[in-house]
Amino acid sequence: MAILKSVVDVNNGNTGWTRQHVLDALETTFTRLGWNGGSAVSGSPVKITSPVNSTNNQTSFQYCGGPSTYVNHSYQTQRYFNVTNNGTSSYNFREAWYTSSGYVTLATDIIRIDAPIHGDDATYDHGIQTGDPIVYGHSDTFPANWSTITGLTWGTTYYAIRVNGKDFKLSATAEDATNGIAVNLTAWVGGSANSYVTFRRPFNVLYNNYEIVIKTGTKISFFVDDTTSGGTFNIIGDPELGYSSTRIFNATNYSDQSYWEYPIGNATSNVTWTTRAMYPTENEFIQPQELNNLGIGYGGKVSYGYVNSANPTMKGNIVILPNANADQWNYGYGNNYFKYTVPASGSRSALKLRINRYGHQTSERGSIASISIHSIGSGWVEGDTFTIPGSAVGGVDGTHDILFSTTTSSTSTQITNKTGTCKIFVTNYGATNKMYQKSNGGIPGTITFTNATGGTGYTAGTNLATTGGTGSALRVDTTVTGGVIQTVAISNAGSGYTAGDVITITGGDGLATFIIATISGYGHFAVLKSVNDATKNFGTTYYGIGLNSNNYTLNIKSGVSWLNLNTFATNASSYNATSNYGSWGGDRGLDYQEGYNYIVMDDTYTVNMQYASTSTPTAYPLTIRTYKAQGPQDTNFVIIQFTQTINNVIVPYATFSLNKGPNHGANIWDLNHVWNGAYTTYTPTTRGIQITSPTMGTRYYYDGAGAEPLNTRSLAREANYGFFRDSDNNYYNQDFGTTTYTCNIDTRNTGTSVITYYRNNNYDKFTSSSSVVYENNNIRMKSVATAANYYKPMKGLPISNRLMPCPYYLPDDYIMLQVATSPGLTEFRPGDTVTVSAGEVYEIILAGYEIQQNGLDQIASNQSMGMLFCARI
Repeated sequence: MAILKSVVDVNNGNTGWTRQHVLDALETTFTRLGWNGGSAVSGSPVKITSPVNSTNNQTSFQYCGGPSTYVNHSYQTQRYFNVTNNGTSSYNFREAWYTSSGYVTLATDIIRIDAPIHGDDATYDHGIQTGDPIVYGHSDTFPANWSTITGLTWGTTYYAIRVNGKDFKLSATAEDATNGIAVNLTAWVGGSANSYVTFRRPFNVLYNNYEIVIKTGTKISFFVDDTTSGGTFNIIGDPELGYSSTRIFNATNYSDQSYWEYPIGNATSNVTWTTRAMYPTENEFIQPQELNNLGIGYGGKVSYGYVNSANPTMKGNIVILPNANADQWNYGYGNNYFKYTVPASGSRSALKLRINRYGHQTSERGSIASISIHSIGSGWVEGDTFTIPGSAVGGVDGTHDILFSTTTSSTSTQITNKTGTCKIFVTNYGATNKMYQKSNGGIPGTITFTNATGGTGYTAGTNLATTGGTGSALRVDTTVTGGVIQTVAISNAGSGYTAGDVITITGGDGLATFIIATISGYGHFAVLKSVNDATKNFGTTYYGIGLNSNNYTLNIKSGVSWLNLNTFATNASSYNATSNYGSWGGDRGLDYQEGYNYIVMDDTYTVNMQYASTSTPTAYPLTIRTYKAQGPQDTNFVIIQFTQTINNVIVPYATFSLNKGPNHGANIWDLNHVWNGAYTTYTPTTRGIQITSPTMGTRYYYDGAGAEPLNTRSLAREANYGFFRDSDNNYYNQDFGTTTYTCNIDTRNTGTSVITYYRNNNYDKFTSSSSVVYENNNIRMKSVATAANYYKPMKGLPISNRLMPCPYYLPDDYIMLQVATSPGLTEFRPGDTVTVSAGEVYEIILAGYEIQQNGLDQIASNQSMGMLFCARI
């Protein structure tokens, strides 16, 4: 079965092509191959910019969301619990409250909680409701010399009358509490041993294995009275998994945040934990683009609780909520976030956001620190308007609302009042006829405008539409005097424009124009979502293609997931913007190289391929050719090749194949456990063709992807790591698996070349001299039999003859053919055909050969000799 050939002309075969044209042609190429995997999504939010429109200034978001929510207090909120055990089945919690003389108002019988509310009295709620039974005293026996309130009896159960979140009264009966009849408090008697009086909830089975809910920064004290369960009371991470010494919440097991304060105390008596700077309890993954369901990458789920070391049923949760008045001191502000879901509206999907507030900082405390996106939305447009209500982020509606508009704004008044507006950016995820991601290019940077070209009849506006130019979606803000536009500013840059484009502003008399002076968006990249086997855990690979600014170099990198939430993605406006485009996810050292998990363009130490002439590359037409196998051979195997026509000669450049599909490595690895992100390159040599596989588009300065033992730059879960691991891989890229197929006709065989079988009775003969006498004097020449001749295309080629076991063999329609032909000036070019027989015709993909050679015919400069890499047509 012959291969399927396709040709895509860059810029319709015209010269003067751009890198954006190259990306467009690659998109068409992958569309024809059916390789654009996934599902198309339009209008997916990826980035939120602050009022001052800066992603480098960490305080820029403080100019939205209204005034600070921080209340200046010195101590954190405190909660107290008496803990007993019900045999070996559960823990029982009885919360205790403390108050001192200054917080008891005898005239009104009001008791105000004192000790637990420092640091957050504006939002503190003791949780006591009218009718709740409350015991006077934190223990059954009165401790000597403690303070007391005359009118109350130690150890007696009363019934609460709620006044507010800080105050309550006590009644003698539940009926009195309902009727608002309080016990008369007559005096405060100070004790020499303790200046507080205490209250607690009575024993109730509702508080068995009780879920404790607190705000970040709260200090919890547990007074544990358990001498019979046989285990210890432990604060632990992931309590739903039960007890494990490796999840006890301490600096040994959880050392990623050096400023955390871990629980202290005796696990059989008193345990105290200050939760300052802790992450809130979280049951959702932070990054929906990661393979978190497989435990790959940072999941971001967090849970805390208590567990008995010996009895698995004695456990419960400690839920930490965000705190708008967080006492984070000088650290941990990034851990204090509120979650808000923007409701769906029309065709616009719901959108999950996280809003961080600064903690106890010098000047920003209580202000908005950042806003990030945590779901894959659809149906949005850049600059969509909406409001996050202040009450959803620890503030007050109207006062602390966060506004989103078509453009960011931060006037002096808005900066003072912190009422600036934020802006949302979107991207599209392609499939079928679109790449998964493709940079826009041609983003207007600066414009030239004078009011002499302002037209008439205009009204000042924001986000006004424009027409003209080579791109689309450019919108502007204007100021107007007397119907004449005075100033123009870009509000939505659009894409695809060219410097010098003349743009017309809609409205008025339609004569207001400006010129695009400079173009940004120089970073040109694309991401291919390549599905090798949709049934496998790691069956999808994301290939990133970056085009160098020199217009002739590209590189291919790959990863197991592509993360572009909270980046500018296809909106990136700076060349080589690294992580501004997105990055590969997974686990460092296994799936990505730390510090280099992004697409790059101009990097000396990344594997690069030349796809065009190094001399005035855009002056020559550029084409992308593909040679695809047909069934029953592996239809996933495709040779992709860039060629240029220079002086009417087709010149080949980057020629490669992605190691795609379930067959590559199927006899060695399982994509449920590893991912395949390699590719194979094909390069002509003097008289041969080199196939190099596996090739990894990684950075290899000092530490490469094959570093062994593993470090943060390794790619140990990539399937081919089993081949390219190398203990000395510490500087330049090693020779992974290059196989050289060299002509074996009048050619010296080298130690690394494949030796191809060749017999020709025209040359495999010996002619004797006249002085030599043989038994039959009439015979002067002897030759190998004609039947021994062997001059065939070599098929069943291993992807590398240096890999054992070999992970893949090229389909039979791709062959190597050694040649030695006359005349000596014969040249071989991509697209030329070679006929072996009437039914066996091949097209040359690459040729490594020398012209004007002295061949076996012994005629000077009479032969062209080398190796052809061909596909059967």
